[in-house]
Amino acid sequence: MLTEKDSEKNLTERTPSVDKDFKRDGMQFNGANLQNNTLGNRTKRKKRQRVQKGGVFVVIIVVLSFAVTVLACGILNGGIMKGIVLGESNNTFYLLSMGDYDDLTLAKQASVTNKKQGGAGYVLNYGGKYRLIASIYRNRADAEKVQSKQQESAEIIEATLQKFSGLESWHSQGEKALDGIVKCYETLGDIIVKRVCEEMEVIESKNKLLLLLGNMINIQSEFEKAADCDAALNFNARLEAAVSMIEELRKGECPVSGLRYLQIAVIVMFCNS
Repeated sequence: MLTEKDSEKNLTERTPSVDKDFKRDGMQFNGANLQNNTLGNRTKRKKRQRVQKGGVFVVIIVVLSFAVTVLACGILNGGIMKGIVLGESNNTFYLLSMGDYDDLTLAKQASVTNKKQGGAGYVLNYGGKYRLIASIYRNRADAEKVQSKQQESAEIIEATLQKFSGLESWHSQGEKALDGIVKCYETLGDIIVKRVCEEMEVIESKNKLLLLLGNMINIQSEFEKAADCDAALNFNARLEAAVSMIEELRKGECPVSGLRYLQIAVIVMFCNS
């Protein structure tokens, strides 16, 4: 299950320079620099090249598997599987991970290819690995249906929105803000379905995002008034990040992959249990 530590990593490590297609994509790698003054560097380079080639092969297999699943399951609502079930009472979501990587470079390669196939291409720093998240579901059965058509490396990660004890003065506003996050998720889901079914043009989806942006700005502004401690300020920073990501997507080309990415990001940022 997605923990508070994982959620914090994915917020604090997100950087505009990681991905050109979507500036907030993925995680910033903080690994140690390679030593260049040791013996046997040529042998090590060859080994790295072999690992890299093998990694790229794995990336291709993962992405093709996801593409085949999208086609095979595209039998509902005019050719797209409608995996998102709206209006459920709980705040648990299900992320479909297509594979995990020790190396961020391979994860980013998989991300780019996955986006080209229509997936989210979201790179999640989770459990010490870089996970390639292709989609998100509100209903576990839908997630399992897709998972069953993938290779064995595909798995489901549960993500539950932050819960409040009610003991702090800002918690009631936090609950209202989370309701807005769920509505944001649902709105993005509706746009995605209509875009894939060719029932909505890009310009119309941008207009929908503009309305969503206005709602999220109001939610963030109202919450900011109640932010009277470090925990509340941290929560407010995440609301500001969500607003920024919506605006960034609206100003760009607004691809379906970007919508899927944003849908995952707004949920992951507010998970801590």
